Amino acid sequence: MVDDINIAKKHEDRKLNSSAPALQIPPEITPAKPYEVELDLKKIVTADLESLITKDGKNEVYMAAWYNGKESNIFDLTQFKNSNAMLSAFWFDLISNNRGATLYFHNWAGYDSILSLLPL
Repeated sequence: MVDDINIAKKHEDRKLNSSAPALQIPPEITPAKPYEVELDLKKIVTADLESLITKDGKNEVYMAAWYNGKESNIFDLTQFKNSNAMLSAFWFDLISNNRGATLYFHNWAGYDSILSLLPL
């Protein structure tokens, strides 16, 4: 493995192991252009969900929150009968109070999205 890495360095290419094909790294990576118009911060919303694994081994969302720069709302499980009821209220509130905005979720790539889709 060490020999493969040293050879790859000499040839300016990278590969994971000796059986994998070499990957060429572009000689120049150009940065993205900056956003050139004024950004309307009134139309950006951030949100997050927090969950835990119960003693029964189930993943349960216990908190959901959103913030749009001026207003925010936090929903926690102590205010509702169950997680689905809390998430339904969260989604209704988020959508009702932030129409036309762009929403950014923390960790939305998988775990949070899977847990919250049923109530949505």
